[in-house]
Amino acid sequence: MYVVYDYEINLSNRVGVPIHGIIGYDFFKDFILEFNYPKQKTNIYEPEFYEYKKCRKCEDLPLTFYMNKPYLTARVKIDDKTERPLNFLIDSGLGDAVWLLSAENQGFKVPKRNFEDFLGFGMGGSVYVLRTRIKSLKLGSFELDEVTASFPDSLYIKEMQTYELRNGSIGAQILKRFDLTIDYPNKKIRLSPNKNFNAAFEYDMSGVIIAHTGFSYVQKLRSGIVPKANNQENNEPGILVYKSDSEVEFTLEAQYGIVEIRPNSPAEKAGLQIGDLLIDINGKKAYRFKLSEINSILSSEEGKRIRFRIMRNGIEKLITFELKKIL
Repeated sequence: MYVVYDYEINLSNRVGVPIHGIIGYDFFKDFILEFNYPKQKTNIYEPEFYEYKKCRKCEDLPLTFYMNKPYLTARVKIDDKTERPLNFLIDSGLGDAVWLLSAENQGFKVPKRNFEDFLGFGMGGSVYVLRTRIKSLKLGSFELDEVTASFPDSLYIKEMQTYELRNGSIGAQILKRFDLTIDYPNKKIRLSPNKNFNAAFEYDMSGVIIAHTGFSYVQKLRSGIVPKANNQENNEPGILVYKSDSEVEFTLEAQYGIVEIRPNSPAEKAGLQIGDLLIDINGKKAYRFKLSEINSILSSEEGKRIRFRIMRNGIEKLITFELKKIL
């Protein structure tokens, strides 16, 4: 077990849920794991008690391991008709679909239609990626089209390129489309398409990155009962006494703020700024959303109208914009 004392390393604010640690290979290596993304459920089995179910839709693919990390071969079309077998790290903690480590000697480059995006901070400073789409990615016989893909900058590649045969990473936007069985002892993975399989791959269409920025006190009526007149307590003529059964409570709720804005995006053109705090989203209190739900809204449908009520320097503002595809 590794204990991290650096409080600047904080995954929770970008994910929107408390993250207390990361479980890795030393735990998983002795087990068979089932991942069900739609049900948000993981089952862990000891190999001697596990039986594979008959499954006509399933395919078993081999895994290779380097430095205790699982790798999988996928066939990829970048922006032409050439299909290439590429070696990917399986990274369930990666929120994107695919990362590709571009190398001209491997015969592929970044597609011409792309845009630069801020990724975060690495050991060498700020990290940027070029975001684009690739024609297709095939795992066994399962083919996914128009897949969103990111090409990290060269400085970040030097930090992450510890395995010379690695061509990239496959992340959660791919993995969530399957019911997965990862068999560490037998070095294989079973894929079975689920209800997410045919969903379109989309980038954020707003241009903002929203994070959990802290907590705020919210005042609520506990019972929600409207005060009623109580004439029995009216002891003097002309005096009406009201008695309320309502109670006021204060709760600590999540606070969301804007931490990055893409230049020339709908959000920037509408006037949103880094540091703005979200109060309402389309008329619903922001704290009633999970961060994942907000992100889903902002990548849902081109032309969808978004209304943000924000707080900036103690002043409330209502800002509206429409979602627009960038690729």
